[in-house]
Amino acid sequence: MPLFFHLDRYHLSFLCLVISLSTPLSAAPIPPPVETSLNEEVERLGFLRSKLQFQGHDQGLYQFQAGIYNFQISAEGLSMYGDVWDTAPLGPEFPAWRKQMTQQTIAALDPAHLISYLPDDDPIRHHLHIFTDVTCPYSRQLHTELPLLLDAGIAVHYLAFPRSGDNGLGANKMQAIWCHQNPKDAFELTLNYERFAFKLCDSPVPTQFQLGLDLGLIGTPGLIFANGRISTGYNSAIDIIAYLEEGEPLPEAHFSEVFETPPLEDKRPEMPPSQIVIDALAQALDQALLTQANIDEIDILPDYSGMYIALVGSYVYYISLDGKIGLQGERLNLADWQPRELSERNQLRKQTLALLDADSVLTFKASPELAQLSLFIDPENISSLRYLRQIKPLNKDGVSVNVLAYPETSTETLEQIWCARAPKQALLGAEPRRAQANCQDIIDAHYQIARSLEIGHAGSVVFADGSIALDYLDPSALIEKALLIGR
Repeated sequence: MPLFFHLDRYHLSFLCLVISLSTPLSAAPIPPPVETSLNEEVERLGFLRSKLQFQGHDQGLYQFQAGIYNFQISAEGLSMYGDVWDTAPLGPEFPAWRKQMTQQTIAALDPAHLISYLPDDDPIRHHLHIFTDVTCPYSRQLHTELPLLLDAGIAVHYLAFPRSGDNGLGANKMQAIWCHQNPKDAFELTLNYERFAFKLCDSPVPTQFQLGLDLGLIGTPGLIFANGRISTGYNSAIDIIAYLEEGEPLPEAHFSEVFETPPLEDKRPEMPPSQIVIDALAQALDQALLTQANIDEIDILPDYSGMYIALVGSYVYYISLDGKIGLQGERLNLADWQPRELSERNQLRKQTLALLDADSVLTFKASPELAQLSLFIDPENISSLRYLRQIKPLNKDGVSVNVLAYPETSTETLEQIWCARAPKQALLGAEPRRAQANCQDIIDAHYQIARSLEIGHAGSVVFADGSIALDYLDPSALIEKALLIGR
């Protein structure tokens, strides 16, 4: 595996290779380890390999350029890359060489990692790349004017730029969007405050966010025009069209600043929430299989953004006035709601599992019951298989086991188990006979619950007090800890 260093604008002292090198570069064939390493880094960054320019070979390093980025790779495949300028905020004067480098960078992007909207009938006259954040009001406003841009023959390509960085609601939402099987559909659902099933993946969101920083963006929306110009902030579709067609200057723009939350006007809705809001939350809880939650005991709080917020176990629900549910956040991971103490986090896990629909869980009950634990499994995972073999010994020692699904690869095997007429027997190896028509909702709900509990892989255990074991525990250690914690 190649060793990888990312050199951002704060660490350019390690490497800042400019286009013109004082030492002449000599031509050399590219060894296979270099090509392999380069392909891996290019794929991870979301670039097209065909757009990389081979700069030459010097002092044992093979050097490539893709827009603002330079790569140095040793003959053994060890790689480093850095950007070619210090990305200070851009002023009104934007030099021609910098526009050219921006053009080359955007041209190197793999279209498969973008959310693109193309004109239906009219030929494409212009391409516009927009770094966006679905929590940014200016980005949302610009998207409402998308039809005007498309009618003018402007193709719009979105990249993720969560202004809060790698943490916070924006980052979580953008990750969920780009991990969806149809990111454009998920993008539209999120903008309309609608929910969809969340699946974890190695999304391009972190690298697109870093790209935006390296290009010098300081907020959202960030507009990259085909001529290489960068503009941060909201400009109306009319102003954008006038700039592209007639060269009219763009007016001063408002934007949401990166790493900061702009002051919000107090738009908190009145209390108590309407029945529409309450019914929407109840429906969302049913879909999440949190059927043991008592809607009358949940605090539905007004928020400055004009929505309601409901905290339910490890979930945060955002509800609009008309009853639309925004993408649910994970309370243990969101900066705004993150508990600081370990005991608080454990308590939230315990509360969440207590709210779960008991019929969706495969429970192996001990008699007498001295302790209990919850196990998230994927039968194709080695640790899961080892734990499944321990269920009978655990029951014998007085430990009840609740089994939930955690699809690491595919859901096919888990669906066969949970849809079987006798799912517990199917889990332990019996030939499954299908009874239910569709169990995908159960598998998805269990997966989302696991993610909200900070569980990142199958073969993880949650004990009765909400503490977790992410690494495999041998039988004696598992029984000892479960009995120590109890019920």
